[in-house]
Parts: sequence; C-alpha cells; structure tokens
Amino acid sequence: MDSLSHALIGIAVGGLSGHSFSLTDPIYLATILGAQSPDFDIIAQLKGRFSYLRQHRAFSHSILGLILWSALIGLALDFFIPETNFLSFAGWAFAGSLSHSIIDYFNTHGAAILWPFCKKRKSMELLNVFDPILFILMISLYLFDLTMFEQSICTFSIIVSYIILRMLLRQKAKKQLQHLFATQEIIKITVMPSLKRILFWDFVVETVN
Repeated sequence: MDSLSHALIGIAVGGLSGHSFSLTDPIYLATILGAQSPDFDIIAQLKGRFSYLRQHRAFSHSILGLILWSALIGLALDFFIPETNFLSFAGWAFAGSLSHSIIDYFNTHGAAILWPFCKKRKSMELLNVFDPILFILMISLYLFDLTMFEQSICTFSIIVSYIILRMLLRQKAKKQLQHLFATQEIIKITVMPSLKRILFWDFVVETVN
C-alpha cells in the first residue's frame, strides 16, 4: 500500500493503547515508524532500480525483517527518549510493521512474509498499491468525534469489511468468466484489481486451446 495508508493504519495500531493521538507520544512514534519500516529497503535503490525491485517485499517484509526494524526503532526511541522502555516500544513498532506486511499481502505485489523459508512473494491480489476507496473510508473517520480507541476499532473493521467485500466481488467476477468461457476447457482463471478503473478487475483465462 501507499505510505499514507500505512501511516493511517499505524496510527490505528497506536490507538489500541487508549492514548490520545500525539506525535510526541512514543507509542504513536513506534507504530507509525513501524508501519513505514518495511519500505526502508528503498535504500537498495542506491545500487540501482533493478536491485531494489529484486529485494523489495522480501526480507524487509518478512517476520525476521520486522523483528530487525522493530528492534532498531526501539533502540532509537530508547536513545532519544530515555524514559521509554525498549521492549515495550519495540513491541509497538513490531505491531505497526506487522500491519504493513499484512496489508501488503492483500495487494497485487504481495510480500514474502515467511522469507527465507519461502522466498516467493505471496499475494491475495485483492487491492491495488493505492486503493482510493479504502483510503477515503479510513481518513473519513477523522470527521467524527471518536476516541482513538474507537477510531482504531472502526479502522480495522473497515479494512476487514472492505477486504471481504473485495473477495466477494472477485468471486462474482470469476463466476462470470467461468460462464463466459463455459464452452472451453479452462485450466486456470486469474482475477486481479484493474490498474485503471476502481471496482473493475483485470483477468487472465488459461484454456486448453
């Protein structure tokens, strides 16, 4: 997903603490930084774009990578904000980073969450890298007078509901394709979000002939 959507989800993770939102609150700093951290591998672009594309969403998005990013964020907060507790805020950072990898798993590029045991990027192919509908739904919550905990619950409820809706819509599109190609022997149907139109799907139908 895009950085702004990840940031909103990171804020929602921090809101589970019950604290009022503040960028000076170490919990929110930990979860927001954590929610961005899997994309810190952008530094690989120094070796060229191909190197970046080859490495992106691999180690940095894996459980091992999330542990590393979380430890570094916890150490940084412990250094710059002495009253923080390393383990506590490393834990909040991990929660934020985990939200990043999970939501990326649902978009078309996927993530190698189990790297190095499984280096292939797995994807549910339900969301585009930037989903304007999901972003608008999440940002609209700030129009209401909600506590941060309530906002967090609403944010996660919206994400889960939206993903379920997308799954149902994709299944409907797949059934329509099966009906459309009923006269042919279908090997595989791949349905993925359209890159050009919202709520539309691109597809690949493999047939015997």
